[in-house]
Amino acid sequence: MITPPEVQGPDGRIYRVGTLYCIGRNYRNHAREMDAPVPEHPIVFSKSPAALTQGPDIYLPPEVNVHHELEIVVLIGKPGRNISVTAAEGVIAGLGLGLDLTLRDLQSEFKAKGLPWFRSKSFHQSAVLTSILPANDPRWKENYWLEIDGKRVQEGRMHDMIFPVTELISDISQFSAFFPGDLIYTGTPEGVGPLRVGQELRIGIGKDELGRYWIR
Repeated sequence: MITPPEVQGPDGRIYRVGTLYCIGRNYRNHAREMDAPVPEHPIVFSKSPAALTQGPDIYLPPEVNVHHELEIVVLIGKPGRNISVTAAEGVIAGLGLGLDLTLRDLQSEFKAKGLPWFRSKSFHQSAVLTSILPANDPRWKENYWLEIDGKRVQEGRMHDMIFPVTELISDISQFSAFFPGDLIYTGTPEGVGPLRVGQELRIGIGKDELGRYWIR
């Protein structure tokens, strides 16, 4: 039986997952590695809640080029619309880490034709999510990272975002209302690359692992 996905907040509350908002090119070095301009305003796209997985097994579509994109993920805890930057912290239930998995060849094809990215971004298990920490946890001042088979392949810091979390919440809320259980994938630092069956992934921040996954 297929049921809607749920996420547990740091206080133990269970949220039914709603819209997954995703941000493109929110780190300057990632924009450069993609040979794309640094945006003047947030680039927002979406994934279906059905794309969400907390693992541990991640099954890739066969015979396609799937890339990992490590990201900080915001869990929305309160409804809101037209939220100011100063009020944005009040709707955050917690922060986690995740992977925005991308069918890179298909995305490039869609970009070249000026078509939406949805099929290349919102396939089954394309939104990986770790456990959720409080937003005021001091570890968010440290580097967050992705390791594949023991090798660190991506690393970032929250303060390197072009558009901080509070600005993203405010910007999205001007055109769409938030509901508890919505998630924001806030963009990836440089170092994106392909995944292969058989790999072991570890995601963490500072010295702490928040999630471990196996590519099947």
